[in-house]
Amino acid sequence: MLEKMVEMNELAFYSPHPDTGKFEEILKMCSYVLGRSVEDLSSMTAYELLELTFESDKARQTILCPVALHLQGAPLSRGQGAFAVALSLFYTTAIGIGGNEALVDAVSRCFLDHGGTILANCPVDRIEVRDGRATAVVLSPEAAFPGARFEARHAVISNVGARGTLDLLGEETMRSVDSRLATKMKHWRMDERGSTVTSWLIDGRMPWGSSDFDPLVDKAHLMYRAYDSWSAAKDYVVAMINNDTWAAFGNMIEILDYGQVDPNAISPEGYRVIRGEEAIPYPLRKEGGPEAWDGPIRDEMLRRRHEVMNSIAPGFSERVIDAYQWTPVDIWRTNQAAVFGQVLGGDFSEDQWILDRMPYRMPVRSLYMSNSVWPLGLTWMAAGYNAAQVVAEDLGVRNQRWWSARPVAWFLDNIGQLLEPMELAATARR
Repeated sequence: MLEKMVEMNELAFYSPHPDTGKFEEILKMCSYVLGRSVEDLSSMTAYELLELTFESDKARQTILCPVALHLQGAPLSRGQGAFAVALSLFYTTAIGIGGNEALVDAVSRCFLDHGGTILANCPVDRIEVRDGRATAVVLSPEAAFPGARFEARHAVISNVGARGTLDLLGEETMRSVDSRLATKMKHWRMDERGSTVTSWLIDGRMPWGSSDFDPLVDKAHLMYRAYDSWSAAKDYVVAMINNDTWAAFGNMIEILDYGQVDPNAISPEGYRVIRGEEAIPYPLRKEGGPEAWDGPIRDEMLRRRHEVMNSIAPGFSERVIDAYQWTPVDIWRTNQAAVFGQVLGGDFSEDQWILDRMPYRMPVRSLYMSNSVWPLGLTWMAAGYNAAQVVAEDLGVRNQRWWSARPVAWFLDNIGQLLEPMELAATARR
């Protein structure tokens, strides 16, 4: 995997899709990493592959975690599920000093320094299209500049996803240029994977029970609560498919401890924020529908999550100073593109995989997408980077001497010096 780390990130994630030639190379790299032919992998689900690869259920449960988060494909889909196992192994994780919002601040400052303008509190009412070309955006009456119209010299880039973009264009406008894509956008699947996030403020370090047999756990900033058993790992994905919210809940949690790599994330008193995210279905049909998220379910979810955390970190609740439970509805309200609390740009279902995501270049000329594309939208900014590449290529300015960095290469070359300050900071706290 390490041998192919840079090349895979470059081809699979930090370059725009669809591109069938590139797709074939990605499948070959997955084959190389997993030691199985493309033909064999094309017939396997994620579960079948893991059962053939590992004897240990604990190994299977661990490797499955990022796959079951539905970040790279549908785990139970033949071919897609197996390839998703390989693709998920190529993530690197890191936290910017001062928190990952520092990335937003850095990009924003760069944008402003080069003549950009940022307009906050300015929702868009519609994207104007003339003669098959996106020509302008018009702000809504509720915007800070009500009804203001902004002419596009070269490009309109939409980051509101498939459904939101269709709303802004108008269904008839989209159908006039590509009726098939218009239908796909209208019925873009978003409800299989809603995010629920718990933010805890705790006093001191996490009391991980597993550190008794693996001391490295006390140094990790990203961890997974990897199910109770291999059968439970299977039941989780079935519950996701069946939209059974409570059956999916409590099985697997992605946990971030920012203070483990960023001393600035720990207060002088020793307080730190722990973040736990679970992907669960949105509808809650058995509980009364989506409205139920604003009822007692929020409190019940937090109570159950405390039980899970206490089971893997004995005494955790005693260290909690404050906690807040975010539901999919809360996330949707904060980010209108995150329909049903789906923050990745749409479900990675069988019909919404690599070559079946939204194209970066839309059939409406001068209109580009940076959401609901491949890959998913995360802090790694790959989707935005790819959208920038496409626009730059179309404007004839992509080939710049300074625009030559390869993804992950700097990270791998500098990992030694990145780890040393973290170790020194941890020693100083002790």
